[in-house]
Amino acid sequence: MVSSSVPKTRRLSWTSWCAAGALWLVGVLALLPDVSGDVSVPLTLLTLALTALIICWTPVFEKLQENPDAATFCVTAAMFIIYGLARRFDGGFDLTVHSGIFAGDEYSLSPAAILVFAGAVLSAPSWLGRFHGWAKAVIAALLALAVLGFGGFWFLSRYYTAGPTEILDPTPLLPLAMNLLEFFFLTLVCVAACAGVQTRKVLLRSLPILLILLWGRHAFLHAGENE
Repeated sequence: MVSSSVPKTRRLSWTSWCAAGALWLVGVLALLPDVSGDVSVPLTLLTLALTALIICWTPVFEKLQENPDAATFCVTAAMFIIYGLARRFDGGFDLTVHSGIFAGDEYSLSPAAILVFAGAVLSAPSWLGRFHGWAKAVIAALLALAVLGFGGFWFLSRYYTAGPTEILDPTPLLPLAMNLLEFFFLTLVCVAACAGVQTRKVLLRSLPILLILLWGRHAFLHAGENE
């Protein structure tokens, strides 16, 4: 029993580190886009950084680190904001997705999205079977958004017409679906990264540093004119 459990533990540890690495790379991508003139970005990052300092660099950290579900909540809440910045950077990367259902509907995948998808696949052993607590709440929320979005479009399309074809424009449905998928996979990566004890500890300790760097970058080092 002991010998068979050791390889499994090592495999889970390796996949958790893959997930943590994907989150750190997302943080690096969030440093790249220019968002000058958008004062809400540095203000949000400063608030998150101060909160992370209190939670991760004080005695509160010991209690947080002992609870994987609470740690996943903190990491996911911060990464949703960080990912929102990271996906603004395209780096000349041109990869579009077409649904093939409606004419003209396409969605450009960012490097951050590709990174999150890859991280979710590589870390699958760490998040499989861990759909409880916070992870279950996020997934339920994403499903609710999908039902509201697609259900609302179906309902309105029965009573309202628009455009020369007299149908509601269906092209926003693909971006809605892709946005939900991106944040779903991001949640899986966060769950996997917090599944391991060591990865959870290192990730929580490094989170305030990442947020401080992001705040400094977008508060003082941004380029371009104010919007």
